[in-house]
Amino acid sequence: MRVIPALVMVAAALTGCAGMQPVPESEKTVIKVIETPGQSKDKNYNATRVWFSESFKSSKAVIDLEDKEQGIIIGKGNTKFPCQGFDCMSKADWRLKFTMRVDMKDEKMRITFNDIGVAWPSSYSGGIASPSYDGPINTIGDMQKAKPELERIADSLAASIANPAKSDW
Repeated sequence: MRVIPALVMVAAALTGCAGMQPVPESEKTVIKVIETPGQSKDKNYNATRVWFSESFKSSKAVIDLEDKEQGIIIGKGNTKFPCQGFDCMSKADWRLKFTMRVDMKDEKMRITFNDIGVAWPSSYSGGIASPSYDGPINTIGDMQKAKPELERIADSLAASIANPAKSDW
């Protein structure tokens, strides 16, 4: 009878540790393909450029490369790191950082997120000093939290292209 509780505790400990494993190379990139029916490459490009301008503080500071002829925009972005519950106690001031590449064709776009990382400021709590960090995501658990947020960003771009704002001025 004592074996069952011990096995449950070992299983729980091992499950909790799975999220602490390093991120394998194969999972360091997030790709999403979006269909844009009826949209030309040029319309996709122009709409993506507008989306970058509206979604980030300054598109000029964010965009690293843009090539309308090839249908490519590459930019760097950051957003609040997604957290829930007790996780937010330690990660409330974390930022999710990424490079976002958008490749456009007629009626289709591929959004690729790479150089995915996190940043947080130094802190001092309970007599313990913690240094700041600005680098890659190191654990599978944090990457599993980041991936839905990156997909949400891609969905935001898709929604912007599907339903462009119309002005009646």
